[in-house]
Amino acid sequence: MIIQKQQIVSILFCILVAVSVMADTKTINVDVTPGKSLAKNVGCGFESIVKDSNTLIVNLTCTEGAIEESVLVEWADGQDWSQVDGSPTKWRLTGVAPWEEFFCVIKCKIVVGQEGENGAAGAAGGGGEMWRWMSVSDVDCDIDADNDSTASFKPASQSDTEDKAEFPGDDAPDCVPGVVIGVNNDHDEYLPEGAEGWNNDKTYHEDNALRLSKDVKRTENNDICVEPAEIKSAVNPKKSGKLKFNTIPSSVRVFHYDTKEKVSTSTEFTIARNANWDKAFYVEGLAEGACQELNAHFIPDRPKDGQISEDRFRVTVAKVDIDVDSNNNIAEDYNDAEELLEAATTEVGMIVPREPLPANPEVPIADLPRGKIHKLGSAWTSIEDANLNPVIKLKKISGSGAVKVYKASGAEIQATDNLYETLSNDDLSLRFLGVTEGPVVMALEATVNNGKKAHVDKINLRVTKPISWAPSGTFAYVWEPCEWHLSTKGADKVCEIVDDYGWNVTLHYFRDNTGAGAPDSSGTCSLENFKSMKYAGLLIAHSHGSNGAFCAVYFDEEINAKKWMHKLVTSPQGDDQKVGDTITTGANGICETAATETYEEQVVSVGTNVGANQVCIRATPEDNMAVVASSAKPGFYFVNVEADWFDDNWSTMTTFQNAIIWIMSCHSTQGGNASVAYKAGGRVRLGYPGKTDAGKHEHNAELFFNRIVGKAAGWDKKKRTAGEVFAGGGFQGTLQMLGEARKNWTTLHPAPLLTFPDSVASARTGSGGIVFDTFMDYNIAANQAVVKRSGSMSMGTRRWFGYTNLITRKVYGVSFDFYHPAAGTLNCRAVAEKCRNAKPALGRRMSGDLDTYNTNQDWGF
Repeated sequence: MIIQKQQIVSILFCILVAVSVMADTKTINVDVTPGKSLAKNVGCGFESIVKDSNTLIVNLTCTEGAIEESVLVEWADGQDWSQVDGSPTKWRLTGVAPWEEFFCVIKCKIVVGQEGENGAAGAAGGGGEMWRWMSVSDVDCDIDADNDSTASFKPASQSDTEDKAEFPGDDAPDCVPGVVIGVNNDHDEYLPEGAEGWNNDKTYHEDNALRLSKDVKRTENNDICVEPAEIKSAVNPKKSGKLKFNTIPSSVRVFHYDTKEKVSTSTEFTIARNANWDKAFYVEGLAEGACQELNAHFIPDRPKDGQISEDRFRVTVAKVDIDVDSNNNIAEDYNDAEELLEAATTEVGMIVPREPLPANPEVPIADLPRGKIHKLGSAWTSIEDANLNPVIKLKKISGSGAVKVYKASGAEIQATDNLYETLSNDDLSLRFLGVTEGPVVMALEATVNNGKKAHVDKINLRVTKPISWAPSGTFAYVWEPCEWHLSTKGADKVCEIVDDYGWNVTLHYFRDNTGAGAPDSSGTCSLENFKSMKYAGLLIAHSHGSNGAFCAVYFDEEINAKKWMHKLVTSPQGDDQKVGDTITTGANGICETAATETYEEQVVSVGTNVGANQVCIRATPEDNMAVVASSAKPGFYFVNVEADWFDDNWSTMTTFQNAIIWIMSCHSTQGGNASVAYKAGGRVRLGYPGKTDAGKHEHNAELFFNRIVGKAAGWDKKKRTAGEVFAGGGFQGTLQMLGEARKNWTTLHPAPLLTFPDSVASARTGSGGIVFDTFMDYNIAANQAVVKRSGSMSMGTRRWFGYTNLITRKVYGVSFDFYHPAAGTLNCRAVAEKCRNAKPALGRRMSGDLDTYNTNQDWGF
């Protein structure tokens, strides 16, 4: 430790020293070199005084500097101390007797070498002057004053170097903290009476299992110690007496090692004469605050006035606090009640769905599950001295899951080997992005003195699968403009599966079913219906195609194909009409008479005389459409629809509807993001980059949709999202699914991902609930969606939880608080009829068993 000039260094210690015996005088050499007290500061100072001694000389020595001044600060009443010949290094006590207790405190001014000069302090880079406190008494207390203990509990090291930190003296700076411990939030006030493993009598529990169930500050890692600090108290008196703590600050509580009972200032321990008494206490932080002093006294039986022996040490209670929404109630209520749920191994903690990486998740950073690191307050400012080097870090300490952590600004808090970058001592909002599924235990760690542990708080997270959207359109549309040429089995199979599965949509086929004998009729494959396809939740367009284009409809007359693709017409007066409507103008109308009806790509005028009036029709072709002569079927014409038309006409609505779109035509995905399938919008976009045929359509459609409803033979029923279904392979031809990976998290209906607790709960209060794999309709009351089936224990109010932006609120689970007694089971049910996917359309009901829709999910604990 480097000692700066004018800095006052904290030391209080008791000294057992070597003695030279004379007939009437005993001389004791006391080494006041910092950290060099003999016998590890165990007191009982002058035990070797003999009956012939009546004068005691204390000779002060220092190996690392010169003693320029010493002051006798405190001594026992009635004792006659004096300085020997004005020497700063010698003090005399006359009239001392072996049966008399004594006590003194001497303060020494030591000047050590400057940097680069001789002497240990100088060689170490120190220099200047320091004040050294020493005491001689019958009691000695040691504590882990340098915070270097890593075991549970923090044992007092009783090292020479720690003497400097235990007690700095009455006029020392406030920044000398002594041992730094954390606030131990037992939160006994929230515990039920008589519950096994809990105790609300405010007494200390040594048993690890008991503490784990209630102490939110214990970690599983031995290198992070968060237990109370140990005080070693040693006494070897000349007389019997009582040991007690004269001062115990309100920010801490002290427990006796043997009895585990709390110690107060009125608690006394009887000490026999000449007994070697060495016992441990534990000091536990209750509230953060600047450094506080504890004072242990030994009071001899029948003492003279003021004859007591004492030792003092300082404790600073710091607070590090990291909180998350442990009860999953979609509220930033990071309060003490939730501390019980944050770190207990029996709790799931805050649910964090896995999101796509790298960043830019579909759910904005601001809406991700969140936490908060709270400002540490006055206690932390008391240890901010540069020599103490206080540091706050975030660390993953256990669990198979993984998360990324972001600040509210969206900046990522980087991590290397599960250790995150150093954090500032401020309120800091956090956002958690799930990376790997599974439990995650995160710890907020405060250290002093170059990494020596002061305090830790920890939280539980559970990373689940990503949350999916279900298509929300109320229609399933199938477009088949050439039934006479293509098999309809593929589209029929899709419709059969989703219809039988209770998808609650209106199914419409748009088909040209008049056959080759009457090709000029397009059946229900009108331009109006083609545009209305955008309102589908499931959209299948089955026809021929080419790179960047789709064959929308077929005719054997070119003029009929041109009529089909033309937009509304506009008269000179500006009225919107359809081709063939009659528009009457005045005598001065601008339309010309005669003219043959034609449909070119430019605007044309058509007119006929009708009395004094004229009839005008103006027609324009649909953008990004063209009439093309069929090479595959000579004599036929088709309307070729380019990819940009789908972008202009379908994309916005199909994306809003979270639609599943399958363009069953050749080359529908060729060109990637410029292709017909991609520009049609939606969340799931399926198609083929090369040629395909009706047989492949039928096979692929049956495989894909049977998997997505959990019915495919040999298929894992829990893999029901479009992405998982497609990743399973087995499709024929060149089937592709376009779009970013996150778009593939699409289901037809919700199903359970997680029920918690997942086993019989011990006697405790806790948080329970269910997580779905799909965004849910939160307009249905949570108390109706999840109900209690049986059991004597209580289930608290249920609430929907999820992403916290209440404007575009997204929920995916129901949570509730419960009290679980020592015996019994709480049986819960998620009601399928009430658990529906998010609107705007009528939601699809939950599949409780991941196989059949509209089945309840039951679980108990």
